Amino acid sequence: MSDETIPCQRDPQLGSKIDEFSEILKTQSHKLNPFGMSEKDFYDSGIFEGSIQRVRGQISASMGEKKIFVKHVLNYMQDNNYIQDWVEAGGSNRHDYSVTLNNGKIAAIELKGCLDGNNTNISARPPHAHEFIVWSVCQNKGADPRHNVWSGIHTRFSADIIS
Repeated sequence: MSDETIPCQRDPQLGSKIDEFSEILKTQSHKLNPFGMSEKDFYDSGIFEGSIQRVRGQISASMGEKKIFVKHVLNYMQDNNYIQDWVEAGGSNRHDYSVTLNNGKIAAIELKGCLDGNNTNISARPPHAHEFIVWSVCQNKGADPRHNVWSGIHTRFSADIIS
């Protein structure tokens, strides 16, 4: 995959700042410790790792802005007669949207983040879908979109495609 395939790229200055702040966070978090623990006890307690994972999970799970963006795109497509209709699939499904194309066929859409995580290939093409689309909307300003697309295709989707 060439660099022209994905025109977006990571901001190297932002990447450097993220790297620097991450190091400060790892080595200075005990100073934020509201529990009165020693530095060693704080890092041994699991509070730091658990908090990092909790914040990461909350950010990753946040679909609000992505869903608003997708609704605008799908509404635009419907208003301009590029598609007949669309509906949200609901939380019990392994896809996010069902779109009725102008020819009557159904396209199921699974909305994903940056394609570099374990949840990238957690989805399932529903039996009623003629097409299945994985749509990546990455909100992480520090992500490397070129790497993430490569990673998603080569290390996440390739096994599913082959099987």
